[in-house]
Amino acid sequence: MTLAGMGAAFIVLDPEYAKPTHRGARTTVFISLGLCAIVPVTQLFLTHEFNELVSDMGVQWLLLSGALYIVGALL
Repeated sequence: MTLAGMGAAFIVLDPEYAKPTHRGARTTVFISLGLCAIVPVTQLFLTHEFNELVSDMGVQWLLLSGALYIVGALL
């Protein structure tokens, strides 16, 4: 997660990546950032009840944030 965030920050801040030729790299980094929670969320679903995940852990917000990263990258 940290590496994906650092990669996203670098690509956002580096003027070289603002060019249209690097659109694919930007899209890949932001989709990766949205998907990097797949392994921990899968482990949560395997070890906890769904109601506990929603009521106690707020997993729906984690899933929403990942989905929004992916939608934003595809725009």
